[in-house]
Amino acid sequence: MVWCEPPPAGGSARIRGSCVTQASSIGETERQRAELAALDRMLAFSAGKFSLGVAVCNSVPLRDYLIEKVRSAHPGVKTVDVPAAGADVLSLVRESIRDSMPPAIFVVGLEHAIPAQAEEYPILRALNASRELWPGFVPMPVVLWLPEYAAGILAVQARDFWAWKSHQFDFVSELATPEAGILDRSLRDTDLVVGLDFDQKRFRLAELEQRIAESGDPPKPELLPHVVAWFNEMGAIRRILADFAGAKAAFQRALKIDEAAYGPDHPEVATDVSNLGGVLHDLGDLAEAKAAYERALRIAEKAYGHEHPNVGVALSNLGNVLGNIGDLAGAKAACKRALRIAEKAYGLEHPNVAIAVNNLGGVLHDMGDLAGAKAAFEQALRSSERTYGPDHPIVARYASNLGVVLRKLGDLAGAKATLERALRVDKKVHGPDHPEVARDLNNLGLVLKRMGDLAGARAAYEMALNTCRNVLGNEHPHTKTVLENLEALGK
Repeated sequence: MVWCEPPPAGGSARIRGSCVTQASSIGETERQRAELAALDRMLAFSAGKFSLGVAVCNSVPLRDYLIEKVRSAHPGVKTVDVPAAGADVLSLVRESIRDSMPPAIFVVGLEHAIPAQAEEYPILRALNASRELWPGFVPMPVVLWLPEYAAGILAVQARDFWAWKSHQFDFVSELATPEAGILDRSLRDTDLVVGLDFDQKRFRLAELEQRIAESGDPPKPELLPHVVAWFNEMGAIRRILADFAGAKAAFQRALKIDEAAYGPDHPEVATDVSNLGGVLHDLGDLAEAKAAYERALRIAEKAYGHEHPNVGVALSNLGNVLGNIGDLAGAKAACKRALRIAEKAYGLEHPNVAIAVNNLGGVLHDMGDLAGAKAAFEQALRSSERTYGPDHPIVARYASNLGVVLRKLGDLAGAKATLERALRVDKKVHGPDHPEVARDLNNLGLVLKRMGDLAGARAAYEMALNTCRNVLGNEHPHTKTVLENLEALGK
């Protein structure tokens, strides 16, 4: 069996993109003012001696604004920026105070040297090792400015150094408040969140969770449309991060709110149902996914007519799941109709057209039309490269699908190169333990097996299987596919 998974159709998730806020436009909440006052007291109390504070802040613009505000009250405070390749924070701090003795040191950028998915953290080992040297070499208060996830890593991976911490300050981003969320520019596709790196997605989730929490339970009536948008964006990000249970819960919350507000047959409900169908598809619940997509299609056709782009999105999603349950004729009809609508609406060079072409290619592949599938995947790949550049996860999906077809056509060298490219991009974007990476490894294993590299194939299958079991569970169709491929190698 071949795991050839076309991407979900674009345009289905109602999400909101991060607004870019200049530091000068950021206001202060009461909580921020209280934390600033506490930080001011720490700097005054610890003047002339070492003490360690941690300022947790998920927003870089807000962090920079707050630092400038503190520096205006404490002239001479120095900021030390840790580079991504930094290995010794103490050395950087000592170098910054070699010619002067500032009243305090603010350390920023440490998160770049401790990415969330790293296997080890040399810079944190160095912090632990230098623990006893700090009071002698740095006779002044030091404040580490970190996003929440990085502060958590520091607390666990550098316990000895963390023990110096005498103060923690929690600054809440104005971007995370409901009021700021209302000002976010609305998008109708997932391009923005797909393009964020892993840590940026974590930051965005933290903002969304706070917005929703501060909107009330139940949310204030005037905030309901925005809360729905935040739940849908949260679901989209969690789906990309392979947190399918979390994505499902977020999409269900959005659906419940919109059904109560608009009734069961409103276009907003269709968006929520389509989003929910996507994560049900990911979870392997194909019957429920099909029912969700069919409902979304009925609502869209009733609301917009039969040739609207939203109808095309619903058809593309439905065609995808029909192909996976074996209704290839129904899948082909749905995907061809979706492609016709997309081309009419957008022209030939649009991401939604590429998605429709890719999904049609998946159906042609399943029907044995390898030449047609190859042409479709090549078209989708070329279009996505022009749109996103060479190292985008959507490009990686199309490359992986093309690699599958090249293998079946006997072009093993081309298949191997294409799949290795997809694997490199997906590892960079998602980290090593993600279903997209498992897909690439499984498909690469099939090529290596054909090339006679059984040891390489086994290693690829075993890595893919481990990820599938951890993320998708033993009963998911993808897990079973990889296990069958591994068992086919024999002992």
